[in-house]
Order: sequence, then structure tokens, then C-alpha cells
Amino acid sequence: MMSRTLKPNPIGRGVREHPKVPNRRKDFLILRIKSKGKKIKVRVKRAGLLGLMFKSENTHNLFFSFKRDIGLSITSYFVFFPFLVIWLDKNKKVIEYEMVRPFTLSVRCRKKFRSFVEIPVNERNLRLIRFFVGKSEKFKYKF
Repeated sequence: MMSRTLKPNPIGRGVREHPKVPNRRKDFLILRIKSKGKKIKVRVKRAGLLGLMFKSENTHNLFFSFKRDIGLSITSYFVFFPFLVIWLDKNKKVIEYEMVRPFTLSVRCRKKFRSFVEIPVNERNLRLIRFFVGKSEKFKYKF
């Protein structure tokens, strides 16, 4: 039976090291998206079932991935801010993107997709949103 390793403490007493301490950096992925002839890096977090529902606008970009191509629709019920959704194929190439308003019943991609990213409209993502949507977007950004 193995015992936990003890790290020396400046005072001289041992400090127990937990063997499964989560690394917060591993929770995030750097996703390389291909669009308009360019490759863009997006920092994302793997999403659960709810996505951006019940979260604030300063939350992280969320990444949903599936084992095969599907044609699901998403909803923005209980999402209190606009966000950009980007649908991707299996090679992480952009199929389609759309700005979604809060409390929209259903948003659907016209083609089947392998994954998608939800990017909340906030100051951190402004450059990324302007790349896809442009500066003449009808949404009002409040910062």
C-alpha cells in the first residue's frame, strides 16, 4: 500500500499532497477554427447540458462536441445576453455562424455539424465577434 508523499514545509512539518488535485488549465482547450481562409484560436471550455443558460455574460466560451454529424437546434431560453454560435464540421471548419438574441426559442444550422461553440458577447470576445459578424452588427454592445 502506497502512502501519500509529504512535501517539506518551511516550518519543518510535512504537508499532504492530494493525488488528484484538478488542474484548472486543463479544463480549457485551445480550439483552432478555420474560417475565411484564416485559422483562429479560441479558448473554450467543454460544455455541459445547459450551455450558457443561467450564466452571466462574463462566462467562458463553451464547446459542444458530438461523435457524429447531427442536426440539432439550440435554444437561448434563460440566456440573458446575446451570444455568437459557430457550427463546425469534423475538421473544425466553420459551416455557419449566427448571433442569437436572448430568449430565442430555436436556432438551427442549415447543414449537419459535428460541433459548435457558444461565444458570449463580452469585452473579452469583442475581437472574435467582430471578425465573424463585422462592425456594423445590429446588436448593441454594452460594456
